Amino acid sequence: MIQVFLLVKNKKTPLAGEKTLKKLFILFITLVLCLSTAVACSASAVITSSTAPSQTTPAPSGWTYQENPGYPYVSFEAIWGTSSSDVFAVGDNGNIIHYDGNIWNTMNTGTNINLTGVWGSSSSDVFAVGLSGTILHYDGKA
Repeated sequence: MIQVFLLVKNKKTPLAGEKTLKKLFILFITLVLCLSTAVACSASAVITSSTAPSQTTPAPSGWTYQENPGYPYVSFEAIWGTSSSDVFAVGDNGNIIHYDGNIWNTMNTGTNINLTGVWGSSSSDVFAVGLSGTILHYDGKA
């Protein structure tokens, strides 16, 4: 803890702005940590619109790249499926995509709330949840 004192008649008296100084110091340390994290993250491989992998880019062993219909504007947060030909992914701005075993297709959700989770008991009983308490249900009908 940093303490600032003002010497008055041989007594240690806390300086009036001590709390403000402490807050500024904490803010400074937080900023330094955030910047060092950002620099470390920028050194790792990050996919951007100019370096996005294509299906011709070699993928790690056992993996293949899939075409994202919302790229580069949509990030996905969760994925769930009943089989390799029935998979749902949810993400930013209310986006849900469905994989039919061949391609990913966008689904109309009617919301722009970020979705963070998806789960179901079958392909006709799927729930997506998101920010602000959003809950969506899909009954399998288009």
